[in-house]
Formats: sequence, structure tokens, C-alpha cells
Amino acid sequence: MADLGLVKTLAGALGTNEASLTLILGLLAGYPLAFFQRQFLFGKSATLHHIYFTLTGLGILYANFGTDIIHHVICVFTNYMLMRIIGPKLLSVQLAFVFNMAYLLAGYHFCASNTYDVMWTTPHCVMTLRLIGLVTDHFDGGKDPAQQSADQKKLGLTKLPSLLEVAGHSFHFGGVLVGPQFPMRMYLDMIEGKLTDNTEGKRPACVVPALKRMAIGLGYTVAFAVLNGYYYDDYMTEPAFFELPWLQKYIFVLIWGKVMLYKYVGCWLLAEGSCILSSLTYNGRDEQGNPLWDSCKNIKLSKFEMVMSFQDVIDSFNINTNKWAAHYVYKRLKFLNNRMLSQLFTLVFLALWHGFHSGYYACFFLELVYVNAEKQAHDLMKVSPLVSSVVRHPVVRPFLLVALKLVLLAHLGYPLTPFALLKSAKWWQVHRSLYFTGHWPFLVFLAAAPFLKKLLKPRASKTSKDTKSE
Repeated sequence: MADLGLVKTLAGALGTNEASLTLILGLLAGYPLAFFQRQFLFGKSATLHHIYFTLTGLGILYANFGTDIIHHVICVFTNYMLMRIIGPKLLSVQLAFVFNMAYLLAGYHFCASNTYDVMWTTPHCVMTLRLIGLVTDHFDGGKDPAQQSADQKKLGLTKLPSLLEVAGHSFHFGGVLVGPQFPMRMYLDMIEGKLTDNTEGKRPACVVPALKRMAIGLGYTVAFAVLNGYYYDDYMTEPAFFELPWLQKYIFVLIWGKVMLYKYVGCWLLAEGSCILSSLTYNGRDEQGNPLWDSCKNIKLSKFEMVMSFQDVIDSFNINTNKWAAHYVYKRLKFLNNRMLSQLFTLVFLALWHGFHSGYYACFFLELVYVNAEKQAHDLMKVSPLVSSVVRHPVVRPFLLVALKLVLLAHLGYPLTPFALLKSAKWWQVHRSLYFTGHWPFLVFLAAAPFLKKLLKPRASKTSKDTKSE
């Protein structure tokens, strides 16, 4: 990391660490860089844009991680050579998955500690997905059009991108630190001037949407900085936490879980704003004809704050990574002919992408359990007309919605404790002190669901059976 005395002094004054503050400053640096691009590079050559994005992205990485940027350069060059030497073949995709994941995991192994550290692997996990996606899009673009899905036709690359294009895409300042993920096709469309709300050759009207996103991102970042002083990760490893009554511990975990997510929301919003300002996120117009700048949106704020189900949480949080996993992993496991297995392998991949710590696997396991328990509950309502009519009754429904919201809130922080505490020696103690109430009710329900479906499924009457036999 760059040794900046002013940053160190400011970090101490704000009660944070230098690495985290430098990361935030790197995200904010995207705004003046995007303004410069908008003011001085608009309408200029593609080559100039690629060089600008490459140099500025590398500069941000160097300010944060110093000479460790060599890891990113090595991986970008290697993936380009894979495409150039092997071409759009399945072998290139397989090698891209193996090489990029192996390089990332080696970084975790040699550099990671027992806490979450901001280091070169932080942006490299984002770049890992981007490079795998790039090689896969090159493979998809070489397929027979009849064998391509709608998404593959949209994102596929029909020709090999140049090394400069790959570098500009990989090091774009808006997504080089924490994302969002965006495909090469989108990047090239931006360079070619296709991502704009203005067809008259004028600059896109994206300044106000970008600054709004920045302001909200700063709000979430400040909220996390303030609340984290009271609801911080390590408190759950201190004796004072375990001495609390069960209900107080659960309430703490509930509030802490929400606060913990704010640091991700703040960072994603700040990154998204600079992407908007560079016109990368243009997504057409809505029904009223207003321009949309949301194609790189990583968080649906209103849905995230008002979630009513576990699926809502997944659909509103870390959207681009979920889209990436669906397109490049989940949908390519159709040969398994089993949605549950495809979902399981996708979550295992995402857990491995985060690292080796057991907390990641525990978190994604609980996600799988919660979402499938929720799905089974919906299936029960479909199977039984009686249950369906009861839950939809105007008197029952408000109470049911309140109960569902309480269940969701009570179990929002629970699966995040392993994700934050990482080591089983830490998060297992927290879950045990809560009597594993985020585990066994859902597991019992999943085990009982098939029997409940048989029990509640209406049985055909004898008369109807006789009628069918006739």
C-alpha cells in the first residue's frame, strides 16, 4: 500500500485503518477521472480511451497496493494469450477457470490472515470473475448462432479483442477495486459511443444520476463508520457478548448483520456512480422515456431495505455477481438435469471464490437452506387449497406478513456471522450460544416438507375415481 502520511493521519482521526480509507479514496478518485474523460476524451479515438482506462486503473491499484499490482498485470496478459493461442474453444474456458481460480486461491493461501484484510486479493477476486467471463464470452462468440442462447448472442465476442482493449476493460477505474462486473461487449459499446441517451453527438446527461449515487454511497459509508463503533464484528468473540441473555444476543446479531452489509452497499454505490459518469451503465429508457443508468447496479436499495423474503435479499444484494454466477456457472450446469445440484455447485464456487475460511461455506450453506425452505413453504401453499385459502384470508394475511418479516429479520445476521468471523472456532461459538436456532428449524422443515405435501395434498374422492375409470 502507498505510504501516505496524510491518509494515515486521517484514518486515525476517523477511527479506521489506512487500507480501508485508501480504498474509499480510490473509489472517490473515479469521479474526477470520469469527469476528465467526459470533458477531454469525449468523441476521441478508442485507442486513447483504452490507454486512459489502463493507466488510471493501474494508478488507483498502485496507490492502494503498491507493487502487488504485478499480479493483476500477469493475469490480464495470461488470459489474453489464452484467447490468442487457443482461440474460442472450450479448452480456453477450462484453462481460464483453472488458472484464474488457482492464482486467486494461491494469493489467499500465502497472504490471508484470520481476519478480513484489504490487500491485493480484494480487487483481484473481482478481476478473476471479469477475466473468466471475458474468455467465456470469446468462446460463446465463436459458437454456431443456432447453439447460442439469447444471453450468449448478446455478450459473445465474434472476434479476438486486442491486448489494449483487454487491459482497458480489466482496469477501468469504475470497476477495478470492488466491481461492478461488466462484460467486454458493454465496455466496447461505451467506447464506440453507443451507451448514451443523446443521439445528437452531445455528452450523455449522466452527471446528476452519478452524483446522486455518490451521495447515497457516502451516506451508507458514514452510517457504517458510525454504527460500527457500537455493532462491530469482534464483539461477538468477547466474553461480554456470551454473558448476554439469549434474546439480547439475537437482537445484537440482527442489528449487526444489517450494519455489516452497509460497508458493501456504500462501496458498491460509490463505484457505480463513477461508472454512470463514464456512461458505462446506460440501459435504454423506461416507459416514460426517461434514460436508465442502472446496468451496473449492484444493489436495489428500496428492495434491500424493505425485503420480505430471503429470495428478496439475494435478488437485491450483490446483483452483478449473482448475474455473473447465473450466466457463467449455473446455466452451464444444465447437463446435471438437477436445479438443486446446479445451485449447490454454484454456491460452492462462490464460497471458494471468497476463500478457504470455513465461514464462507457455512454462510452459503445457510443461504441454500433458507432459500429452499422458503420455496418449499410456497410449494405447500400451492399443493393445499386449504392452506392457500387460509394464508390469503384478509384477516390472516397482515399477521402472516408481520410474522414473515420477523422471521426474516431474526435470521438476517445469523448466516453472516460465519462470513465475518471466518474461523469456525469463532462463529461456531456464536451459533452455539444462540442454540443453533438459525439451523435446526429450517433443516427440520426441509426434512418434513415432502411428508407435509403428501399429507396436505387433496385426495381424489371415490366418486371421481369411479368416473375416471368409466
